[in-house]
Amino acid sequence: MLKIYTHTPSARFAYISKFLLETVLGIDFKHISHLSEFDPAQDQLLNYSNQRSSYNELYLAPHGLLSETDIRDLNIEVKNDQALPYFFSSNNSDWHFDIFSAAFYLLSRYEEYLPNQADAHGRFAAENSLAHRAGFLQQPLIDEWAFAFASELKKVFPTLAFRENHFQVACTIDIDQAFRTKGKSNARFIKSILGSLLNADFKDLKNKIAVRRLQIDDPFDQYERLEKMHRKINWKAIYFILFAEKNTAQDINLAITQADFLQRIKRLSHTADIGIHPSYQSNKNPEIMQSERFNLSQVIQKNINSSRQHYLKMQIPNTYYDLIKIGILHDYTMGYASQIGFRASTCRPFPFFDLQANEITFLTLHPFCLMDTTFHAYLKYTPEQTLAAAKQLLESVQAVKGVFCTLWHNESMSGYQEWKGWENIYEELLSSIYV
Repeated sequence: MLKIYTHTPSARFAYISKFLLETVLGIDFKHISHLSEFDPAQDQLLNYSNQRSSYNELYLAPHGLLSETDIRDLNIEVKNDQALPYFFSSNNSDWHFDIFSAAFYLLSRYEEYLPNQADAHGRFAAENSLAHRAGFLQQPLIDEWAFAFASELKKVFPTLAFRENHFQVACTIDIDQAFRTKGKSNARFIKSILGSLLNADFKDLKNKIAVRRLQIDDPFDQYERLEKMHRKINWKAIYFILFAEKNTAQDINLAITQADFLQRIKRLSHTADIGIHPSYQSNKNPEIMQSERFNLSQVIQKNINSSRQHYLKMQIPNTYYDLIKIGILHDYTMGYASQIGFRASTCRPFPFFDLQANEITFLTLHPFCLMDTTFHAYLKYTPEQTLAAAKQLLESVQAVKGVFCTLWHNESMSGYQEWKGWENIYEELLSSIYV
């Protein structure tokens, strides 16, 4: 067994060592605080302390971050003189940097606790992140570090056992607008018609009237097609439903009593998982969030344990505190609106570590690496550029046997208006996974 010796055990070190060694690499290990607990005849020693031992070991000098309990501004220098970018370098170790401290900094989202310039929606801006500034946002860097570190461990300890991980897919769909026209109240329908007239968009006007008369399907009604796609790759999707009790400028889904809307949710729940998409208005208000969750659970007659914030409106750690307060177990908000890539530098689910309380929580975070509206609205990619970039992210996740988590909307699959040309991108991406 691998024994990890440190003279300063901490919650931070326990958290990140479990993620790197057990979750990513599948290594069985045990922490020890005294070298007398190490048996050189049957154990391998990873020495994470300020002094080398006399045993055969892999020695790694700690940076110091994991023994601290406060949150402070750190002077981080990212170096690129190795195969992978790194920081918290160590000249006196058998490995060129403190992988545990560097991975903890990224995974805990340490930088998001520090003062920063939020965007228009109060979100931590991707452009302010270390990963974006240093150019590794589109790499699952922690996973890549772990695999490189595994190679070094194998050199030193040839008999060390690794449990194999397998590549997985997580298909997640946000339902901000279940239907574009279908199911809207008379007042909302009239307002919508007036909007088309004011914009002189007579094609759109004709479409709305035809949908209202049940002559054609609503363009956002892409659910049967989505289900066929997910069945084809034999993967169960998760739908995050916006279920706000009242409409606002940001929360524009149908009324939560509308029959077509409720029927669609029930049908989806038979073949997919359902999560709550907490409304924009519920942000910083866990009582509203809990009410939305309860109402949705009543529709599907199942408890709802998963969430993703509408507009990805999240402030660490406060949003997570609210989710924990109402009993959410899994959150899928860990990603950026304006950039593709890996916000926490990993493509694997991981537990939220509360830096303020300095403890591990029961809330599991599921990072996504791409979103359709990021490509379309922020990066201004063409559909062809989108598919190429998405496949590059896919390849990077496959290389580390991680979880390829995507965020798509039923709207973008419609190919309607601004989404013209995008209707097949999601299907082509999924098809490329299992060719």
